Amino acid sequence: MGIGRLHESFASPPEDPCDAMDTILHCIRSLAFYTLIIPILPALKICKETDQAIMYFSSSLDQKYASVELRRHFAREKITKTSVRDIFEQKGVELAKKMTRLGFQMKRDRTICKFCVSNIHGSPAFFYAGQDQRYSEMDQRTL
Repeated sequence: MGIGRLHESFASPPEDPCDAMDTILHCIRSLAFYTLIIPILPALKICKETDQAIMYFSSSLDQKYASVELRRHFAREKITKTSVRDIFEQKGVELAKKMTRLGFQMKRDRTICKFCVSNIHGSPAFFYAGQDQRYSEMDQRTL
């Protein structure tokens, strides 16, 4: 999620990205559904500068409900450049985190321009784009 963009929608933005997510979940009446929020810190020392977070929910039904309500809230409040990314089962979360860290490392090393981790048939897949802005899939064996 583009947590940095969420800060712009608050009158007084919270310092911690987890507090920002907590506030949004309170707005959409899904506060009781989540169990854990983990900010993804791509080599940042300052927690408030993170731009993504992984959210764990009590059940897959709660996860789907919160996902729909978050998308509705973002559309209603015209919060742009913030999205709810693909949802993974528990077994795919660790691989998705590893892929996200790899993507940030590759961007920092300037070997790619952008990347995304998508849900393909229930498991995470890593896509990256170079200077030509065309996405290619990275084979999981190279991770």
